Amino acid sequence: MYVLGIWDGTDSGSALIDNEQIIYASNEERFTGTLLEPTFPSNSIKAALKYAKIKPSDVNEIAFCSTDTKGNARRISKRLNEKIYNYEIGNYGSPNFEHFKRKIGYISEDAGVSPLCRYLGKKNVYRNLNALGFKDFNLHEVNSQMAESALSAFTSPFSDSLVITMDLTGGSLSGMVSTFKKGKLESQINIKSKDSVGRIYSQASSIIGIHGDPNAKRLMEMSVYSYPYSMNDNVIKGLLDVDGTYMHGRYGPIKEYKLLREIAWKYPPERFSYMVQQEIEYLFSKFAASVIDRYGVKDVAIGGEMASNTKLNYSIANLENIGRLHVSPYPSKGGLALGSAMYLNYKLNGICQYNFTPYLGESYGEDEISNAAKSNRLKPERENPRDQAEHAAELIEEGNYILWFQGRSEYSRFGLGNRSILSSTNNDLSKGRMDKYIKREGLFHNYGASLLSEDAPYLIDYKNGEGRDFMNIAHYVNEDAKQAMHSVMRLDGSVDTQTVSDENQNFEHLLKHLKNLSGYGSVLNTGMNLSLRPIALSPEDAIYTMLVSNSKYLFMDGFTFARKKGIS
Repeated sequence: MYVLGIWDGTDSGSALIDNEQIIYASNEERFTGTLLEPTFPSNSIKAALKYAKIKPSDVNEIAFCSTDTKGNARRISKRLNEKIYNYEIGNYGSPNFEHFKRKIGYISEDAGVSPLCRYLGKKNVYRNLNALGFKDFNLHEVNSQMAESALSAFTSPFSDSLVITMDLTGGSLSGMVSTFKKGKLESQINIKSKDSVGRIYSQASSIIGIHGDPNAKRLMEMSVYSYPYSMNDNVIKGLLDVDGTYMHGRYGPIKEYKLLREIAWKYPPERFSYMVQQEIEYLFSKFAASVIDRYGVKDVAIGGEMASNTKLNYSIANLENIGRLHVSPYPSKGGLALGSAMYLNYKLNGICQYNFTPYLGESYGEDEISNAAKSNRLKPERENPRDQAEHAAELIEEGNYILWFQGRSEYSRFGLGNRSILSSTNNDLSKGRMDKYIKREGLFHNYGASLLSEDAPYLIDYKNGEGRDFMNIAHYVNEDAKQAMHSVMRLDGSVDTQTVSDENQNFEHLLKHLKNLSGYGSVLNTGMNLSLRPIALSPEDAIYTMLVSNSKYLFMDGFTFARKKGIS
């Protein structure tokens, strides 16, 4: 039985499940080219049906995520949706009557959803689905926190787990604690938006001008550049209390925002960021430790937007009373499509375990790649996959960066070895060229590393990393590996990692050949995208990225592009 999940807010997308198999999942931005696309995911839904070779009439069960009053208003009004989206990603400056609009926004979040707004929002979802040819189907509304809990729990390797989700903001609920035991997922604690560490993080990010941050990471990245101050010197302490498993905000959102803004005026942005990150890690870790003790479940799965704060995840992974930690493979709003589909499949069919892989999107054949090359007057060479991986590894070892396009696209905000830009983990010149001509991320950004699973314990402190990493947890580089990893290390010695095994054989072979050449199986890995654009989806996108950035090398499913005057 097919189950379709959709999310039609910021970073919209869709996912298709058939019993225990995830057939397809992708986000709308990959098709439209608009970063964090906020519109109904029509293209993604069409692509899912095409990949599965089915018609809309073959899908009878569809899940969509509930949202707050503001979110439903965005569903109803395209103009309002566009205005809110542009403000979220920083396309607009400070709006007129900002204080008043912020207050209205907080009131709408805390108030939940009125029956009228819910009715109109659901009607709009029906209308969009009908336009795509869906007629006789059951439409199910799934709470966003339950969707995030399902995505976290059902992709983990744990038969029993404690599930903690936490968003930046959104709706009257911003977080949830659930238990997953004997195939049963049950909500235990609801965390209101006004009592959430996510709201503090979101407000602090906004105050220092960070917009469009779906991964809750930019403030974290900036915090690394501060001198490490003692917790006793942290003046942000006291905005929120954690008493056992009870989390409580001391102030209303407007007063909280004013207090944070006053603090931000007094300190450099790096130190302000450091204090916020330090307080968030302390509060969340204290809360997580308490719920572990309360429910007696050692293995923990975490999700929601705050779970993409990789250093926070490291703090949780190293709690004294934790067993193992699993981080959601898509800890942001973009993962709600798959999470809602999983939750509905669980409620209808009792299915709660999946053999998850992040490679769930589009793939392309030889004719499509060849036609894309011809339309751009390019003549690539042909190589078999094994030779191509070795060729790429040799170029990386020689100090080049390469564009690497293979197989199905990732369902992720990160490149995980199929739509990636790769470079050496110990070559700052190569990284600098890549950043200058392609990514243009600036000072407060660090690139992650993909590591052979077998080499991870020798390169990073991997004692709590028995699970799979998808660039969603930080680790600290081992002392004797710092020279080999210095191009991906933050100033504090941490790095976000992906562990690679035979799940992605071409990428694994590239890393193994690098190990033969350099002694270690690691590579700098970032998504294949230009600044302010989504990660490449198609061969045309990859070639566009190569041409606009004037990059020299592109490896694409057996086709090797090498431009004579390109940059590498």
